[in-house]
Amino acid sequence: MLVERVSPAPRPPLYGRLQSELRDRIERGVYRPGDLFPSEAELMAEHSVSRITVRRAIAELQREGLVTTRQGAGTYVSDPSRAGAQCLLSFTSVVLREGREPGARLLSMKVEHGPADIVAQLGLSPDTDVVHIKRLRTVDDEPVFLSDAYIPASVLPGVACDDLATSGLDQSLYRLIERHHPVPLEDGEEVATAVIANEEVRQIFALPRRSPVIRNTCLLRDRNGSPIIYEEATWGVPQHSTVIWRRSFAAMQEVGNKA
Repeated sequence: MLVERVSPAPRPPLYGRLQSELRDRIERGVYRPGDLFPSEAELMAEHSVSRITVRRAIAELQREGLVTTRQGAGTYVSDPSRAGAQCLLSFTSVVLREGREPGARLLSMKVEHGPADIVAQLGLSPDTDVVHIKRLRTVDDEPVFLSDAYIPASVLPGVACDDLATSGLDQSLYRLIERHHPVPLEDGEEVATAVIANEEVRQIFALPRRSPVIRNTCLLRDRNGSPIIYEEATWGVPQHSTVIWRRSFAAMQEVGNKA
């Protein structure tokens, strides 16, 4: 597939790259809730950066709710169950925190004029290209949900589909965005609804006809308020989608009863 390339976006600032690296360690459990975070001197030495860069990165992690600083005691990794929910936790990070192995199987990826309703959600004109990534997300190699993610092509400048296929799509899409988009993801809207599984979902998860499933739609924005990712996730295995299914199980049962 030929993809028109545009000028590369500026790289994230140094403090942002350090912030991303430290966040990744927190999400992978290298630094666990309650752990004393490395000191400024330790981070400066390990990453060969200035004190100003370290302090800015830690301040951003604090703003995300990932770490807290206690006067005279140091900086500690926050307990996610008590954090202010200001940080965006990806599926990958949630599964890693449970001590399990997240993954993904890339089913398709293409640059296209997206569906009109999704393009509108992203604040784009109808003829604007989007990158459409379809993946099957897994936990311990077991399929749990089907993901359709749409990203403005301008967010991934200079990156062709073949490049993306080897850039970490088996893991967090959020982290892939961070590597190419200099403005951090900051907030979003998430809605879970009960629907009847379509043919594609039924085949993937071996569901009987008229099976009720949960479809989770999420629109994520960056710090400037620009929509960056629109994702539809259809869950085929309820035990892995704990929060979503707890919130929506009654609605799912209602749909099933009407089927």
